[in-house]
Amino acid sequence: MTSSEITDVFNSHRCAVHAWAYRIVGNHHDAADVTQEVFLKWWRAYRDGSAPANAVGWLRRVTINHSIGAVRSDRRRDQRRPEPGRSIAAPPDADAERRELAVAVAAALDEITESQREVLVAKVYDGWTFAEIAGQLGLAVPTVKTHYLRAINAVRAQLTARGIVQGAADDLQ
Repeated sequence: MTSSEITDVFNSHRCAVHAWAYRIVGNHHDAADVTQEVFLKWWRAYRDGSAPANAVGWLRRVTINHSIGAVRSDRRRDQRRPEPGRSIAAPPDADAERRELAVAVAAALDEITESQREVLVAKVYDGWTFAEIAGQLGLAVPTVKTHYLRAINAVRAQLTARGIVQGAADDLQ
């Protein structure tokens, strides 16, 4: 692959990769970091001769996995030290609540199968139809619907078990 082709792939997909990451990590800085890591991993795979045939599907899957990892890493870091200028007992604000929800959703997504996660993210975050998801993943539409329903039920159960507001899980439908 020439450097021009590499540039074309990057330019064609960087906005989508950033958007996928942003929807999970919740801020542009972390989404930019995830985007950089995803394209670095893609370039290494291509260089090593193991580039996937379906670049979009691969980029999407790797973006979701890296985004979940970034949220998990932030959660661990936040547990070790408080935010500068805030006491540990400070009441949560809207950003903290949003971050808590993002961490809980990322943890719940991590508990479901990869197929379920791909279907759920494509449907909920990207707004794809079941037919579009089926075409992208090479699955039958009824299979995609089954993955989606199982994913919704599993995520709802995880959020409920974590004490997250029931309405948050209802928003997934």
